Amino acid sequence: MRAIFSGGGTGGHLYPALAVIKYMKDIGMLSDVKYVGGYGIEKRVVPEYGIEYFGFNIKGLKRPKRSPSNVKVILQYYMAAFKIKKIIKEFKPDFVFVTGGYASIPLAIAAKKLKIPIFNQEQNVYVGFANRFINRFSLVTFTNFDRSVRYFPRKDNVIVCGNPVMRNRINKDKALKKFGLDNKTTIGIFGGSGGSEKINDSIKTIYKNDNVYNYIHITGKRDYNRFKGLNNKENVKILDYCGDMDSFYSACDLVISRAGAMTISELMALKIPAILIPHPFAAENHQFYNAEYLQKQGLAMVIEDDKLNSNILKDYINKMITEIGEIRKRYEKIEIKDSLKTITNKILEVLNERKNN
Repeated sequence: MRAIFSGGGTGGHLYPALAVIKYMKDIGMLSDVKYVGGYGIEKRVVPEYGIEYFGFNIKGLKRPKRSPSNVKVILQYYMAAFKIKKIIKEFKPDFVFVTGGYASIPLAIAAKKLKIPIFNQEQNVYVGFANRFINRFSLVTFTNFDRSVRYFPRKDNVIVCGNPVMRNRINKDKALKKFGLDNKTTIGIFGGSGGSEKINDSIKTIYKNDNVYNYIHITGKRDYNRFKGLNNKENVKILDYCGDMDSFYSACDLVISRAGAMTISELMALKIPAILIPHPFAAENHQFYNAEYLQKQGLAMVIEDDKLNSNILKDYINKMITEIGEIRKRYEKIEIKDSLKTITNKILEVLNERKNN
């Protein structure tokens, strides 16, 4: 089969699409694939996976959505859709798959016009504008959380199946050796792709004076020079970036992070307790809803960004460390769905039904 994928603006929209592509290629379902999007993270990352990429000058809607300036943005969507129609006609995909974000809107519009089967996938608890819009004419909408269903205009085409992730757990001893750390309770810290100065500064005060736990801290490139001197401590590993997140997660007993959809999904897939600090400026406050979901499941604790400081964080760390065993037991009671298999099987089922009718 041939397919065109889209989704971007952030890694939270991009990486689920790449996970689906990889899985479908691995099982021999996809013979050829193309990717369309904007000039966000997807423009850089997609070609690294050997996928032909088509980028268009499109941007996200401004808040409030009724702003007059959005007329120009919407016009860009339709101009991009007009160009994407040409790609569709030449490529002749069997279906398109979009994962949300403004980058996915033009492909969905173009596919609808040409009557190409459309499937979409939402990562967050609170559903973004793009996926609410695309849900109206998608054959199937896949979503991560059962609480998301209420936000879709259509409910009859929604399947709750978890988020597609590409993470695998490895042996903890091996993971720790990759970071040059001894085997003891390990706390991982990161603040998203660019890092978080507030999270970085709040945790720094704690581990400067602590030799009890290991700390693996991904600061982001901006803050790395301020922190790299702490690599002299035997129990601290400072990184500006980590290209081996499987080892990072596998080494950690507790993670302190933002609450993007993919981070939440990776924590759930690998069953890791967490302290979550939702990004206060995330679109439509979706990170708060994501974090709240894990907290209600008893799998995480949430600190709001404006309340974060070293004292509060230290209290939360001490409390979470004592509850790690209980949290792991709670994870065992939660069904972690095989989203890649569910998504793929459903797409095949729907396409076969259309072919036979």
